[in-house]
Amino acid sequence: AAVQRRSGDPAALAYIQQWVDGYVGPQGEFALPESNNLDLVQPANLLLYLYDATGEGRYLTAARAIADDLLANHPRNAAGGFWHKDIYPNQMWLDGIYMAGPFLARLGAITGEARYGDEAAAQALLLAAHAQDPATGLLRHAWDASGAAAWAAPETGVAPAVWLRAMGWYTMALVDILQALPSDHPDRAALQEVLQRAAAGLAAAQDPATGLWFQV
Repeated sequence: AAVQRRSGDPAALAYIQQWVDGYVGPQGEFALPESNNLDLVQPANLLLYLYDATGEGRYLTAARAIADDLLANHPRNAAGGFWHKDIYPNQMWLDGIYMAGPFLARLGAITGEARYGDEAAAQALLLAAHAQDPATGLLRHAWDASGAAAWAAPETGVAPAVWLRAMGWYTMALVDILQALPSDHPDRAALQEVLQRAAAGLAAAQDPATGLWFQV
């Protein structure tokens, strides 16, 4: 989608539309998956892209169906955080914020319905409250609100590792969410603070010899 946006290539747009139309009907019908899995939400960004590119309301209809089902039916931990997947009960992962947050925030910007952006911001901040190290600004990969996972720290439920790839997903998600939220959104300052602390942590963790980062 980013390539098509920059190039204006109609063949790229046709390719995206052909793929999406394999799932979305002429009235915006969309068969939602039976499993609850945030990874499956991320491609819904293409619905918003196609709605903007073509003006066809069916893409917005399908996007609303996905978002409304997510908000109403996706399992949450006791603090209100989305489970990453059915098979990971009560667990929030950094990559889950990337999978659902930007989509919700963008949908809120398009529709003017604050509840979508509010949810995106709330999920990102909830995970940061538990997973961000106040000393380094880096975030641990996951948080299990129940503490039942084998990797969960006894007192906090937080994973032991900082995973570079997940940090990339999470920080990209914060940038996308902030771009989509209204300028006066009440969570904007808190999100910016989390992002700035994470960016400082990444800069400090960069290997000076190579300019790269360790995966873990």
